[in-house]
Amino acid sequence: MEVLENNTFSSSIADFSAINALCQRLYQNATHSLINEGIKIFCPSIYDGVMCWPPAKPNTIVNFPCPDSFEGATYNSQSNATRRCLANGVWVNRTEYDNCIWTNTTTPDRDETIYLQTIYCVGYSISLISLLVSLFIFFRFRQVNSSS
Repeated sequence: MEVLENNTFSSSIADFSAINALCQRLYQNATHSLINEGIKIFCPSIYDGVMCWPPAKPNTIVNFPCPDSFEGATYNSQSNATRRCLANGVWVNRTEYDNCIWTNTTTPDRDETIYLQTIYCVGYSISLISLLVSLFIFFRFRQVNSSS
C-alpha cells in the first residue's frame, strides 16, 4: 500500500473500504481533536476515490491541493479541490475537482494530422463516388425495367 503526496493513494489498492479505513486511521488525531473540543457533530474523514479528506466541522469547506497525478494523468497541483461539510455532519456527495486541470495535454504531430486528414478525404471520396455510381445504375435499370 502506497501513500502518495497530497493524501492521494495509489490506485493499486482495489478495496475501497480498506482505503477508507486507512484514511480514518490517518486522521485519527484530528478526529480526537474535534471530539476534545466538544464538537459532537462533524464530518468524518473520508476517501472519495481520489483523495483522503480530514474530518471537518459542520458548515465548512475543506480545500486541498489537487493531486499531482492520479491513474497516470498529471494535474496542476497549484489549484485546489474542495469538499463541503454540511450542518448535519454529512459530506456533500461530490468533491469539486473542477479546478484541477489536466496537464498532460500534447498536440498531435503535424505529419500525423495531415495523414489522418488524407485518409478521411480519400475515404469520403470513395464513398461518394460509390454512392453516385450505385444511384446511376439504379435509375438506369429502373428506366429499362419500366420500358419493358
